[in-house]
Amino acid sequence: HLRLPWTVEGSLTPDPLNPDRVNLAVTARGPTESAGPSLTGWANVATGQVSARLRDINLDAGMEGLLPGPVREWWRRHEIGGSIEIPEITVDPLDKTGKRDFRVVANFTGGRLSLRPEELRPKDATPLPPGLPSIRFQDVRGKLTFTRQGIELSGMSLVHEGNTLHVSGRTEGYSFQTAPMEVTLRCDRLVIPEKPAVVPSLPPEAREVYDRFIPSGEGKMAFSFRRDAQGLFAIDGRLDITRGRMAFERFPFMCHDV
Repeated sequence: HLRLPWTVEGSLTPDPLNPDRVNLAVTARGPTESAGPSLTGWANVATGQVSARLRDINLDAGMEGLLPGPVREWWRRHEIGGSIEIPEITVDPLDKTGKRDFRVVANFTGGRLSLRPEELRPKDATPLPPGLPSIRFQDVRGKLTFTRQGIELSGMSLVHEGNTLHVSGRTEGYSFQTAPMEVTLRCDRLVIPEKPAVVPSLPPEAREVYDRFIPSGEGKMAFSFRRDAQGLFAIDGRLDITRGRMAFERFPFMCHDV
């Protein structure tokens, strides 16, 4: 159920080319009579299939309730909000197995999201200390496509600690610790602070590399993250320091202009 402090006005009109289809055009107005989100699309009264497009939507106001269940749960878990347009929501009726196909396209034009530290770890890894903060990203841009099979990330860019990260890839399913996934991440102009806030949340392999060298300064990086159907997690990557500082566990003195 979705309860919002808005007045809804619009129209439902029969489709002249399809007697089973009803065309939708709905606009919501807030308490100040300002225009809110609008929805256009259609519903097939015979099959129950719905296809819609949302504009000027503020998902911070609780409108994620319009999304299919798996998408809504993923949306809330990753604290998604900000400037987002949803040009497509298509929901099919239940099939014989009791499942439902759907497709949701979300275009980020300055949104935000967060990532929980445990999502970057194998499911059988040593539990993280309680209370670790989520990794928060701002100025998120690009496209997320949600289907029953999983999520596709296309042309995504995210800002964290002043660095713009470029992300692409896909997941198979929505389980945040077990869904198979292939994701690549790169940053062409990386600035590493002396004490990055993200370090406690890194996977153990990445944390081990950081603790060995304690790098800071400027550079670039590229990493790939993979998880198979058994939940086994693998990371490959490279961090290039072009102008920075670092130490080494066997030579514990800080080197400059590396």
